[in-house]
Amino acid sequence: MRKIWKIVTGFLAVTGALTLLVLLGIAYGLTHIADATPSLPKQIVLDIDLNQGVVDQPSAHDPLEKFTKAHGPLHLQDAIEALEQASADARVKALNIRLGSSGLEMAQAQELRAAILKFSASGKFVQAYADSFGEMGGGTVDAYLASAASEIWMQPSGDMGLIGFSAEMPFARGSLDLLGIKPEFQRRHEYKSAVESFTEKTMTPEARASLKSLLDSWLEQVVAGISEGRKLKPETVRQLIDQAPLSADEAMAAHLIDKLGYEDESDDALDKRYPEAEPVDIADFLQDVGSLHAKGKHKIAVIHAQGPVVGGSDSQPFGGRSSVIAAEDVLGALADAMDDKDVVAIILRIDSPGGSYLASDTIWRGVKKAREGGKPVIASIGPMAASGGYFIAMGTDRILAEPGSITGSIGVFAGKLVITDFLAKLGLAFDEVDAGANAGLLSMNRPFSPEQNAKMTTMLDRIYADFTTKAGDGRKLDAEAMDKVARGRVFTGSQALKAGLIDELGGLESAIVAAKKAAKLADETPVRLVYLPKPLSQLEKLASLLEGGNLPLGIHALARVGLKLDAALARLGLIEARENARLAPVNFSH
Repeated sequence: MRKIWKIVTGFLAVTGALTLLVLLGIAYGLTHIADATPSLPKQIVLDIDLNQGVVDQPSAHDPLEKFTKAHGPLHLQDAIEALEQASADARVKALNIRLGSSGLEMAQAQELRAAILKFSASGKFVQAYADSFGEMGGGTVDAYLASAASEIWMQPSGDMGLIGFSAEMPFARGSLDLLGIKPEFQRRHEYKSAVESFTEKTMTPEARASLKSLLDSWLEQVVAGISEGRKLKPETVRQLIDQAPLSADEAMAAHLIDKLGYEDESDDALDKRYPEAEPVDIADFLQDVGSLHAKGKHKIAVIHAQGPVVGGSDSQPFGGRSSVIAAEDVLGALADAMDDKDVVAIILRIDSPGGSYLASDTIWRGVKKAREGGKPVIASIGPMAASGGYFIAMGTDRILAEPGSITGSIGVFAGKLVITDFLAKLGLAFDEVDAGANAGLLSMNRPFSPEQNAKMTTMLDRIYADFTTKAGDGRKLDAEAMDKVARGRVFTGSQALKAGLIDELGGLESAIVAAKKAAKLADETPVRLVYLPKPLSQLEKLASLLEGGNLPLGIHALARVGLKLDAALARLGLIEARENARLAPVNFSH
């Protein structure tokens, strides 16, 4: 009986192992089949749906995702590279843009708009279609982007929500007073307005002036763009903004759009204009032509720093990247770039509202060491690099931003909410025992003592001095000039250029040119973009899970076999090596 049991268990073990090998082989095959280049028609109308959303940071895709329509939002750099390639591709006759509710930030819209204008300058037709530019509002950025098109269509029942920009701040001070909660905050300085939500009941004059200046700058950029694109006088565009939202008929009469019709009618119009051409999704086109920056002896490392700045590490090997800038992860990416002899420059691509001062300073130091190691570092600001986001940029060789990027906010705040009286209303109380005069410094159950307030004052003064000193050194501004553009003020990119906080207006493509120049390469020199931290392959992710003991014993060995097979085939040239910057295509339709 025992012998029979051994035979049965042995058979099941072998069968199970073979099954796992087959499953692994299927997953491996799907990964590479999914990368197969689609066959494209001889004449193309390139289709881009911005309503699916646009993200700045590339993501790691599931291989099965390529067989579905649910690829998620478009990667901004993919779109820009595809438009660059399409402008010189004789097969591409026109571009069809779908927008109206894209949710784009100003800086993202400006990067795309520049690429669309360049495509149009190549002599090719651009059509934009929107069901509505917002509904009763919220269509300003999309209308601005659409103005780069040769012809704009809108659904007859749609709205032209070209209403401008507004900013609202919540103020909880009245509620806190009713609840018996006391805010105790300090800030450096008067324009560092984040704490006002707790300390004030309305905007201070400084906060209002700072926000108004930023919104006015955005509006000026929108007016200039629509005026140029629609051949209207700037004062006319301003009047239309003040009259909006406009009906479809009113928008057409004002020459903000060209045609009224439904989406199928706009598509039919393109079919009639280019009867031999077929629509091709921008993702399929990019997969066919390949990345603009996929070849070249020299590499430029692109490190995406997106989200709040935090300390430590935040790697998520199987779940994609988290939307934080973890200092240790950025340092690791910088170290990888330094260790790669083919990497000639580094681009730090930033979209951050700020965060930890300590973590920001850690990244600043890492950037400084990279530069001291002989590799130039270029900062490319996306939608925002404020406070700690600007801190990590200011030590680079050169800072670029779009005219609509939000930046600056050089300042600091700290404090707490004291809830003692609120708890008393609930019949709750705390008592404490301390070992150290300031052990309860940040306790919400007691106010700051005079000595602790003095300690907070000293700490914030020290941080502000460090921030402005390092910013001044990086921007070559003396203390007086630095203080004028600091104190917590926020700027658009165009304002920041005048203030000396950035060096140049432009997006990631402009940053690549700047990185080449800093590395002493000619503009026409081909370079490969390497995105760091390097995305894990599907097999590497599986192995990472297995390292943590999260899957049954035995599959680990199979995964390692798969990794070795993947590497061996890459060396033999049977598959494409995964270390370069060629990104997986993204499909925009759901």
